[in-house]
Amino acid sequence: MKSIFVKFAAVCCCAALMLTSCAKTEPSSSREEQSSKQETVSSAAEESSLPEKKPPVVFNTVSGDTDPYSISSAVYCVESKTFNFGKNLDTRISIASTTKLLTAAVALKYLKPDTILTAGSELGMIDPQSTVCYIYYGCEIPLSDLLAGLLLPSGNDAAYVIAANVARAQQPDKQMTDKEAIEHFCRLMNDFAQELGMTDSHFSTPDGWDDPQHYSTAADMAKLAEYVLTVPEICEIMKTAYKTVYFSAGGYATWTNSNYFVIPESKYYSPDALGMKTGTTEKAGYCLISAFKRNSKTYIVLAMGCKDDLDRYDLTQKLLENYT
Repeated sequence: MKSIFVKFAAVCCCAALMLTSCAKTEPSSSREEQSSKQETVSSAAEESSLPEKKPPVVFNTVSGDTDPYSISSAVYCVESKTFNFGKNLDTRISIASTTKLLTAAVALKYLKPDTILTAGSELGMIDPQSTVCYIYYGCEIPLSDLLAGLLLPSGNDAAYVIAANVARAQQPDKQMTDKEAIEHFCRLMNDFAQELGMTDSHFSTPDGWDDPQHYSTAADMAKLAEYVLTVPEICEIMKTAYKTVYFSAGGYATWTNSNYFVIPESKYYSPDALGMKTGTTEKAGYCLISAFKRNSKTYIVLAMGCKDDLDRYDLTQKLLENYT
């Protein structure tokens, strides 16, 4: 009987020890669960403190939401290589005299700025309603000056003289008619555009006059504008308000930049404007490609296909204010 009592006491002691052991391990498990919950809450708090990611403002639609109206418009940041804003970026459009940025770039690819060009019978190829810089037949003028006549008053006569001279200089052993010379220059324009990645563009005139085979897109023209900003000779001309040129045979011409952003007397004058190019035809409407330096960044703004002259400037200012 005594033996049975001892065994029963031993069993009770063992049971007590096991219960004590279990009681000690339960708080450990509880602490791990609490720790896990705290980590989850902390992680959620960190995620909620991260800045919200905003999508780019791009409207690739036929109907846009810009006012004043434009067929296509964009704000492109050169440093980040991104569009801060875009409307109908990939829509084919007529581009009028903004074409002349490419004309100037191609000319400087093949000729030096001090090359003397001679105005010839190609002057007869321009449309009678063209804007001109009044280059006359037989006039000899450096390319650098003729580029000013091309880009400031937007002379279509300068465009054709440049095109014919570049084409004949590029193929000196070939006798070309004026028409053949202009067609050859346009091939050079298209080749150069392809080099810049302008894959949805085609050029058939050096001045940008309306033609079914002459078109581009806002996205492609931004690529051209970005390249032009790397060409010092063009950059210097684009931001010039006025330029007086003296001709070798006597006389002179004073040209005014058609871009109001670089004219000090204009209400649109902007000291951070880097220039670029205007363009206007019946089909293209009122176009403007401009560039600005703001907060150490370069922005290219396109207002293409506006309804009147001042709309392109008002739209550009609005896009600059909202997307730079």
